[in-house]
Amino acid sequence: MEHTTSSALRVAERGAEIKVPAAEMSELIDSEVFLAYSTYSTIVLLKMLLMGPLTGYFRVTRKAFITAEDATAHGAKDEETTKKYMRTDPYVERVRR
Repeated sequence: MEHTTSSALRVAERGAEIKVPAAEMSELIDSEVFLAYSTYSTIVLLKMLLMGPLTGYFRVTRKAFITAEDATAHGAKDEETTKKYMRTDPYVERVRR
């Protein structure tokens, strides 16, 4: 791929080159559609990154685990306590939805 100038951006896609003028790129970034897309993409990404730790927090505080290993790691001493900790909790399920 050869060096690109500031007036055009070359994109290699499956062996073919597409030439996109720089003026069109700035128009794309300034458009309302791109602004809405980037805003909603950021919101979805942040939600995805926060849901894992939030679900883990509720599982630990409510002592509602999925596996026996998780229950044992968080305080279950014997098999009876392990079975008690392996349950579904409505608050954890609400966070997961």
